[in-house]
Amino acid sequence: MSNTQIAYESERAILSGVLNYPEVMTRLSSLLPDPEVFEVGGHSEIYAKMLEIYEAGVEPNSFAVMGLIPDEHLSEQVQDLADDYSSTANLEYYITDVMEAYSKREFSRVLGKALRDANQFGLSFEVLAADFEKAFKDVRESRVTK
Repeated sequence: MSNTQIAYESERAILSGVLNYPEVMTRLSSLLPDPEVFEVGGHSEIYAKMLEIYEAGVEPNSFAVMGLIPDEHLSEQVQDLADDYSSTANLEYYITDVMEAYSKREFSRVLGKALRDANQFGLSFEVLAADFEKAFKDVRESRVTK
């Protein structure tokens, strides 16, 4: 199974778990406070609405989430996720998958930027390595704090 397929399945399991067991948002909101960790189309927007609802003191069930999403396709996606009935038993496993995929995307982004900067500014390998080491540390720390 590809990383994208694993991320897709894990993201669906998390979102479906929230829609069917909204009480898990108490734990989930601290483990995944940033919707940008979701990669698959529409998932970050759906999770952002879940967070918005939760932070307003309401359980993010499918009706509440669909009420905040004007896009018909995304509303259908929410209904599909709610119909999935994923268990929350393996929530930490799915969170780990999503965070691993997010970290890989961030590392790729950081490495690409470092290589472009090195090429554009004629930086030495030592400067490039130091910049990448700092960026790598920043990504790891943001993963822990997000």
